[in-house]
Amino acid sequence: ANEYWPGKRPYHTIIPGLLTNSGSGGEDGDGSLYATLSNMGGFMQPQGHLQLTVAMLSQNLDPQAAIDAPRFCIADGTRDGKLLLEDGVDSGVEEALTRMGHDIQTGVSGWGRGAFGRAQIIQRNEDTGMLWTGSDQRADGCAMGY
Repeated sequence: ANEYWPGKRPYHTIIPGLLTNSGSGGEDGDGSLYATLSNMGGFMQPQGHLQLTVAMLSQNLDPQAAIDAPRFCIADGTRDGKLLLEDGVDSGVEEALTRMGHDIQTGVSGWGRGAFGRAQIIQRNEDTGMLWTGSDQRADGCAMGY
């Protein structure tokens, strides 16, 4: 249990993410800000950070599209935990995971989507400095500029 007790370390996931520019072709970059991101939600936080980062860097999605993409979540954070797949995950992915022996729950929707956390991203354009934001429709946040 997550409780205060002598010698016990409470579980917490206060882990916002910061991505920096590393340069093209693997060169050392200037380390300038690429994006900040967060995906609140207990065990989902590190899983969400990975999914958001991959969506932006490998799939070239903008912040809002990366946040809106269907997610997966290992519910208890362990390697043997139930794998939740949000409504919209490709059926081929579901079939492949089932063949591999994973315990999955497919088509998670409605209030059940709370398991996938609530994400926000601020991305900075390296050339112009313009900020581009996204906020999760799974919650009541919003992206605002000033």
